[in-house]
Amino acid sequence: MSTTTISSRSNNLIQVRVPDGLKERTSKLFESLGTTTSDVIRMMLVRADETKSIPFPIRTGAYPITPSERIEEIKATFELEDMPLTPEDVQELIDVELAKTTTEELRRKALKEIKAKQENK
Repeated sequence: MSTTTISSRSNNLIQVRVPDGLKERTSKLFESLGTTTSDVIRMMLVRADETKSIPFPIRTGAYPITPSERIEEIKATFELEDMPLTPEDVQELIDVELAKTTTEELRRKALKEIKAKQENK
């Protein structure tokens, strides 16, 4: 078990225990991406603070579902509510699954569209 110490310019310190080898493997990965383990964890903490959520999906094996199955469920739910999704809506769901966009970006876009419609009335 390794201990990773993450510090910043302030006096706050986080220590994380990780399985043997994980620190070394991820350090190499992050270095190849031009960053460090400390920077990645700092980015995750900042994003969590900004979004007030865990900034990546947390899933259990209890209900495995593929992205296409998830999209089909969403489409079916909207159709039951008499709100069928447009092809553009479905593409946005696919983009979220492929990490080309985030649900937060889609929320902002939808709010902009609603505001524009209200202003045009």
